[in-house]
Amino acid sequence: MNSFITIIKKTGLEEEVNFGTRDIGGHYNLAVQTQVDEVYSRRHMEMSPLEFKEALGRVADTAI
Repeated sequence: MNSFITIIKKTGLEEEVNFGTRDIGGHYNLAVQTQVDEVYSRRHMEMSPLEFKEALGRVADTAI
């Protein structure tokens, strides 16, 4: 999630649209599929390419 937040912050969108870190993290969490095993697997910390595109779409939708 930290990498995704950093990417969005580097675009300058955060200052332009009053878009906070909390909002960006929320879009990340909504885009990543729910995982059954969060104790022994790190899958919930990683995004697939499709999940990344969905998170970007959610950010873009909020920015508009």
